Amino acid sequence: MKKIIVVFLFMLLMCGCKENNPPIDDPIQIDEAKVSEVYDSLDIIYEDIATIKMSDEATRNEIIRIRTLYDALNDQEKAKITNYEKLEELEILLKAYQEEQDAKAEEQAKRQQAVDDVYNQLDETIAKYYEDDFELKTIFKFDDNIDVYVSWTTSDPATISNTGKVTRPRVNNVGVTLTANIRSANISRQFSRSIKIPFLPYEKLPQTPVFGYFYQNQSKLKDIESQTIDIINLSFADITNDGNISVLGLNYSTLLDERKNGTRVLFSVQDKQGFKKFTASSTGRTKLVNSFVNAVKEYHFDGVDIDWEYPEGSTEVANYTIFMQLLYTELKKISRDYLVTTAVYGGNGHSHYNVKVTQNYVDYMHLMTYDLNALDTTSHLTSLSGGTSVISTVNAYYNAGVPKSKLVIGAAFYGKIYKLPDTATKFLGVRCSEGATTITYRSIKATYLSKLDTSDNIVREWDSVAQAPYLCITDANGSKYFITYDDVESVKLKAQYVLDNQLGGMMFWELGEEDRTTNDLVGAINSVIKK
Repeated sequence: MKKIIVVFLFMLLMCGCKENNPPIDDPIQIDEAKVSEVYDSLDIIYEDIATIKMSDEATRNEIIRIRTLYDALNDQEKAKITNYEKLEELEILLKAYQEEQDAKAEEQAKRQQAVDDVYNQLDETIAKYYEDDFELKTIFKFDDNIDVYVSWTTSDPATISNTGKVTRPRVNNVGVTLTANIRSANISRQFSRSIKIPFLPYEKLPQTPVFGYFYQNQSKLKDIESQTIDIINLSFADITNDGNISVLGLNYSTLLDERKNGTRVLFSVQDKQGFKKFTASSTGRTKLVNSFVNAVKEYHFDGVDIDWEYPEGSTEVANYTIFMQLLYTELKKISRDYLVTTAVYGGNGHSHYNVKVTQNYVDYMHLMTYDLNALDTTSHLTSLSGGTSVISTVNAYYNAGVPKSKLVIGAAFYGKIYKLPDTATKFLGVRCSEGATTITYRSIKATYLSKLDTSDNIVREWDSVAQAPYLCITDANGSKYFITYDDVESVKLKAQYVLDNQLGGMMFWELGEEDRTTNDLVGAINSVIKK
C-alpha cells in the first residue's frame, strides 16, 4: 500500500512540473528562394549603377519591387542580404530623382501659369482696331527666372508687321489676323486676334506739288523735307524675270509713314530690259500691269512712276504707249487718287515717246531737265535757259501736245565734274579728253563751296544766259576742273519759273544726294513754292 501511495505522489509531481514549464518554440524557417531573389536582383540592377537611368520607369519599379520583397523578409532572412547597402544606395538615387521630378513638375506648373498669364494679357491689351503702330512684346519676365517668349506672325505683313508697325491701306479697310505663339521651355499656347485697319483717306494735292526722287539712304524725312515734298518717288523697284514687281530693295515701310503727314509715296521702275521684254506682247503687258497694280494694293503705295529710259524705235514706242494706257486705266478703276507718272528725257526727248497720246494716261510727266550737258565739252548740266535747257524742254513738250498742268521740271541735287586739258585757257565750253563724272551736291558743298571764301583756287561763276552756276577749280598741281551743278540760286529761279508758267510742279533727283543736315536745295524749293 505504501508503495502505491509513493508511486501516486510521484506521478502527481511529474504532472505538476509539466504544467509549470514553458513550451519550447519551433526553429525559425528561412526561405532561401526569397533571400536569393532579393540578393540576386540587387546584384543585377546594381551592376549598371554607373549608367543607371532613373528616368526609366522599369528601373524605378524594380527598385521599389526589391524594397517590397526585402521588407517582407524576416530578420534572419534580412541578415543574409549582405549586399543591402546597394539597395540603400539605389534608393538614394531614386529619391533624388523623385525630388528632381517634383521640382520640375512645380516649375512646369509655374511656367504654365506664366504662359496663361501672358495669354490673358494679350487678350486684354491687343485691340481689334488700330490706326497707328502698337507694341508687340516678345518677352515677358516672371519670378523664379521664368521667361515667356512670344513670336508673332501676321496674315498681312504689309499692313501689320510682326513688330506692330501699321501701314494703313488707301482704298478699303483691311482685316488682318495676328497670331502669337506663346512659349516657355516646352509649354506653349497660341493666341489669335482679328484686327481691322481703316483706310487712310487722301488729302487734296496742292496746286503746284513737289516731287522728290529718293534713291540713296532712304530714311525718314526731316521736317523741312516733309514740309516741301508732296510726292516721294521711291527708286527703284525691279521687274523680275517672270514679270512681277519686287519692292524688296526699297525702304518702303519707313517712308510710307510719311503718308500720315499728307505725303504720297509712289514706287518708281527704271528696268529698261524688263519693260522691253514684257511690253512686247499683249500677254506680257497684261501680266506686267497686273503686277504693278497688285504691288500698289498689297504694299499700300499711292501709285507708280514709270522711268523707261527710253523706248527705242516705233515698235517700242507703241508698246510703251499701250502699256501706259493699260496701267493708267487699271489703277484708276481702283482709285482716282492713285497717281501714274512718267519720267521722260529733257531737251528734245519728246521724240522718244508719243507724248501727245501718252499724256492722256499720266497725271504728271517728269521732264528730266538735267544731264543736258555734253559728254566731252564743259557745259551746263541743268540750265534754266539758253540752248538746251529747262525752258526749251518745256516748250518742246508743250508744243508736242502735253498740257503745262502736267509738265513737271527737274532740279539736280548732284553735279558733273570735268578735268580740263592742261592747255585750257578758260573753263566753260572746253573740249575734254575725259568724260564728266558725277558728284553729289553734298560733296560739292563739303569739298568746294565751303572753301569759296578761303581759297583763291575755287571760284564760283554765274552764267547769266543759262541762269546756272559753275565752279572753276585749280588744284595744287595746277590741274583744272569744271563743275556744273544746281545751287540755291538756280533752284529758286527754276521754282519761280514753275509758278510763273503755271506748270504741273517741280521735282528733283535725288534726295539722297542733298546735304540733309542743312537741306539747302530742298529749302530753296520750299522758300518759293511753299511760301
